Parts: sequence; structure tokens; C-alpha cells
Amino acid sequence: MPASAWPPKEHPLSPLHTAPEADTPLQAHICVVHPWGDTQALETLDAALALKQDLQAAGLPVSLARQQLRPDAVNFVFGVQYGFDAAAAAGHACVLVNTVALKPGAPELPPAALRLLKRWPVLETQPGSEACYRSGQAGEPALAHWVPGPRPAAAPGTPLSQRPLGLLMPGEATARQAALLAGMAQMGVGVERWTGSLAGPERQALCNQARALLMLLREDDAPVDALSLALALRQGTPVLAERPKDTTGLVQQAPALHAGVLWFEPTPQSLTQALAGGALGPGFVAQAEQALSLWQAAPHAGVTAALALAQATWAASSTARQAAPMMDRLRLLGANEARWPGWWHVRAPQGVATPAAAPDCDELLDLGAALPATWEARLGRLRVVDLGLWRPGRPDHAAALGAAARLLADEGVLVLRWQVPHGPGPSPEQALQEALAPWTDSFWSSGNFEHRLHLQHLGWQDAAGLPLPSSAQAHQARVVLVKQPTSLAERQKARAVRADFGLCEA
Repeated sequence: MPASAWPPKEHPLSPLHTAPEADTPLQAHICVVHPWGDTQALETLDAALALKQDLQAAGLPVSLARQQLRPDAVNFVFGVQYGFDAAAAAGHACVLVNTVALKPGAPELPPAALRLLKRWPVLETQPGSEACYRSGQAGEPALAHWVPGPRPAAAPGTPLSQRPLGLLMPGEATARQAALLAGMAQMGVGVERWTGSLAGPERQALCNQARALLMLLREDDAPVDALSLALALRQGTPVLAERPKDTTGLVQQAPALHAGVLWFEPTPQSLTQALAGGALGPGFVAQAEQALSLWQAAPHAGVTAALALAQATWAASSTARQAAPMMDRLRLLGANEARWPGWWHVRAPQGVATPAAAPDCDELLDLGAALPATWEARLGRLRVVDLGLWRPGRPDHAAALGAAARLLADEGVLVLRWQVPHGPGPSPEQALQEALAPWTDSFWSSGNFEHRLHLQHLGWQDAAGLPLPSSAQAHQARVVLVKQPTSLAERQKARAVRADFGLCEA
């Protein structure tokens, strides 16, 4: 399937449960896990774009999307530190890409992300970081290294001598970095700071105004951020970097990168020698241009290892793809909500003319109306449905909950968010109980005798979605319901309150 034809729209379920043909050529897809609206989380975008360019230059069809997996391609997943649903990725060939420089015992990544790196194939961009999540024993998932090299067919940038900025340092400074910057200022070495979050074309535009990017170690024993070094050089900006205590992994796995960086020790003598008279002077420019040219001309491992890993992952997942589970996770997207990898996303069609007008969803579907025939065939087969924000006072929202309950299999889970009413009237607990009653305590009023919803979890949250101990100050509630068969006693009680005894006429 060509990338331009993905995802197919003719059938709402086909992309998630139809296995690719055996002779389908290898394709790649880059999934960027990114919380909606979080500019800091765009930090993986430059690496994702670089990998896409390298894979395309190697002749591989590549697509890129936010929060979306493809069943017909090897998925390179960036940003696992922002969340990755391993269960939802079942049936997909996935390679997790680590972009964070790690050291043993340090919390650069949350424990959940480290566990994922242990259990899935990994493309490592930080030489030596794999020691923090792999032991090197037989039987571990495959791992390969990729450090970006020169960009294929890159256009020449602004000559260094014409760039207005000298040294440019990205990111918020740690206490150690701030002390080094203060010492450099006393030496008369000016450093332009960029403390905000920039990624993609905006980051490149700023870097192209500097004669060199300054990289200081965050802590005395911090590992070098090899990916940031390589991306800066790839964009045509030399790098002046503080030498870490251990460069063994960098020398062994990325010798061209090690040779192309202007290194210095955190001493006045070493810094003075590296600057060769000042970042804006001709001596430093000549030295920086020489280092950049050396890196560009050196042999690079390129994307060969990543291609081999993609092929191995695709071959190893062939059995899982052929037996890929049916689509069983449905999510109703609200305004400005991000996709979740592995879910089927729908959006209500109000105000949207065609599916092409809503590219962030897989299908336009009104759960508050009669289900189309393709969805009637799915009744009782979904495992999880997330309705998002649910307003019980609206008939379409009430109907959507009823449709979701019908779509769920036994023991299926329904998740929703409910805004807590404040003011005179019943307590939030009582108000929620009354709103859910047609599907829970008074299930017969929804017309279903065979099943009911059971309240499994109720979590009170503030406006930011953080948990609260009670409903007193709550802005919303996260509600988790489970579909369960009704008991004989429950059905008997239901018949006792129904005018028609709940009997279906023959």
C-alpha cells in the first residue's frame, strides 16, 4: 500500500485487522508520541525527521504521523517517555527509538519507559545508553544504533563568517552549567541563550544564525548528548562541546561524530585554545569550518543498521500480523485531543463534511445516532471504548453511552469524563449515580436485560486532570465502567418493575 493511500477509508475496520500481503515491499512509518499542545515534547521531532530523510534516501517508502501506528509498515516510535500503549500496539511491527542520553541510576526516563526499552526492539541514538536497560544476554529483543550523519542532498547554509551570533546554547541551564557560563562571562566569552522550546524548521532557523552550538555537560558525570551533537552538525552548525569523562561508546560507535566536534575541558586554558581568539573571530571560524568539513567527509554508518533492524522486526512479527487481533479499542475524539497509538479514532460528523476534512480521525461516526451496518456487525466485540467528555443532559451523549455499551464485549471497559456540578442540589456522588442509573442500577430502563454496566473506578480530578482525594474541589471525574452479564436475581427484579415484564413478543 503506498503511503499516499494510507489509512484506507473505505472500511472502518480494515486497516487494523487485515494482514498485509506476503509480497508487500518493506515500508516504514514514523510515529511521534506527543501530548497535544506540549511544545517541550516536540524535542524528538528533529530526530524523527532526520530518520525519515535517511530511510527515504535508502529507497524506503516512509510516512510520519503523530500518535498513529500503521499495520502495513515497520513503525519507528519516538517519544516513548510520553506514553506508549504496548497492548494497543499488538499486531504492529514496532521499533522504539531512544533519544535520551542515559546513565545508570539516573531518572532521565520514567521507569515505565525503561521497561518498554527492555521488552521491545530498540533503535538507540545515544551510544552507550543501552547499558541502562539491556544486560547483553541472549534472548533480548533486537537493538541497533543510528546516529544521524550528513543530510542527503542538503542545500548549503549561510557561511559561518556571515552569521550574526557567536556561541548559542540551548535549554535551561543546570546549576553546574550556570556556574560554567558565569566563568565564561568573566573571561569575556559571550554566549547567546535560548531557553525556550524550539524544534523542526524553527530550531534549524535559529541554529543557522550561530557560528557554533555550545554544549555543556548538565552534571559532572553526565553522558554526552550525541544525538544533539549530530543533529546540529547535520544542519550545518559546528559544535563546541565540553568533553565528558567517558567517550568510549562515542568513539566506538560514532567515530566521525567524535572527530567532527570541537572538544574542550572546563578550564580557562582549554576553552581559550578551542575558541582560537573568540567565536566571532576568523581563527575560530576557520577551525569550526575544518571540523564541520571533516565530519561531512568522514565515512558514516548511516541508516544501514536501522534498515537491518526494520527488516528483522518485520520478519519476526509476520506471525503476529497474520493473527492480528480484530479492532477492539474505540475512542471518541474531542476538540484538540491527540490520537493514541493503536486505537481506532472516530469523531462526530457535526460540522465536518467529509473524512478528509478531519485527518486526525479514522472515521466520522455519530455514536448518538443509529449505527451503520459495518458497526452493527461489531456489537459485543470491543474491549475498550473511551467516550471522552460525557454530558448526560444531552440526548446524543446518553445515546452514545448506550451504543458504547452495546459495542462492548462481556467484561469490556467503558471510560468517560464527567464534569462535576457544583451548587445546590444532590452531592456529586449522587448526581453521577443518577446519571448512570439507566445503564447501572436501573439497567432495565435502557431496554437491556442481559447486560448492565458496573462502576469499577471513580477518580476525582482537578481542572488539570490531577487526582483529588474527594469531590469537594473536583472539576471532573474519571469514570470506568465494566460491562457484565446480569444475574438471574437482577433480571427477576427488572421484570417486577417493567410494565411489559421485559418479555419479547414472539
